[in-house]
Amino acid sequence: METIEKYPIARSILQNNGWHEKRKVMLDDFLNQLKKEGYAVTLRQKEFLENFSGLEVEFNNIQDIERNIQFFPYAYGISQRYIKLYEKSVNVCSLVPIGGIEGDNDFLIMDDKLQIYACFEYDIAFYDRNIFEVIEMLYKAQDKKIFWNRVY
Repeated sequence: METIEKYPIARSILQNNGWHEKRKVMLDDFLNQLKKEGYAVTLRQKEFLENFSGLEVEFNNIQDIERNIQFFPYAYGISQRYIKLYEKSVNVCSLVPIGGIEGDNDFLIMDDKLQIYACFEYDIAFYDRNIFEVIEMLYKAQDKKIFWNRVY
């Protein structure tokens, strides 16, 4: 996983929400369920999920808009059928659900390089290179132009 040292805003937000770099939760049941559903979770994705799963990150951005990222992969379940379509659409592999952004109706998924994508039903968009950049982008209220790819 990318080092958080380059992302002081994300570090502060995460630490204020109970996260720390050595955080580790047991995921055996969740990983078994993902495997049963046909997901291929890489070691790097597993390490990410162990570090972030079950975490709810709440903060106000610089425009004082409340943001809430939930790392609850169960709560933001996405059909495996859609995941396979997303993988073809953006030409990546090993996408796994990691949670969502409450209020935006965005499901968050991650590829094998730990890059983050937002998706909603038949649409998918690249969000950022890592979760720390996503948090800093949401904090700075930089509304990225989302160019949704329709998946058929």
